Formats: sequence, C-alpha cells, structure tokens
Amino acid sequence: SIAGKWQLEGGADGPNRAGFDEFCVWQLTAAGKGSRYADPKLHLNGKAMDGLDKGYGPDIFLDQIQRFISKNKREPFCVYWPEVLTHNPFEPTPDSPPGRPKE
Repeated sequence: SIAGKWQLEGGADGPNRAGFDEFCVWQLTAAGKGSRYADPKLHLNGKAMDGLDKGYGPDIFLDQIQRFISKNKREPFCVYWPEVLTHNPFEPTPDSPPGRPKE
C-alpha cells in the first residue's frame, strides 16, 4: 500500500503498475493537482475521493494506512508513506495565526 505523494508518470493505474495493490495518493494525474493539505485532491485506488472539503491530507493518509494495516495484520505487508508536506509551499494549519502567508 502507498499513501501520500505520487507525482510520477503512469496515470490512474500507475501505483498498481509499480506494485502497489492499494493506494491513496496526491497528484495521481495532472487533473488531480490541487491542495495536499486542507480540502485535498486525492485519489483512492484510481478514483477521485469526494467529500474531503473538511479533511486534511495527512489525516486521510494516516486513516488509510491504519485501515490497511488492520485488514492485513495477519500477513506480511509493505506500507510506503511518502509525506506530502516536506517542502514549500507551506500551507497554514488550523492552528496557524490568521493571515499567515504561504511561504
């Protein structure tokens, strides 16, 4: 399973062709570009996820990872979690002071 940043070629089935059975990723396709934090634009197993307007990317990735581990805990598995918030642009969090600019 992979959850997090994709940003590689391959389109909607790119993670499957790279060996991942399940995936929840940001920037799967050019049409999937958008926020990676608040109101993220994410894909789950090749399909755009709906109803994320009140969610945060890292929370959604963690939920998917926990679900995958719970489902597969009796078998060997691999989880790859390439973080989406490793560099700028840095986005304000709910705890950021009002008016904090993106860096």
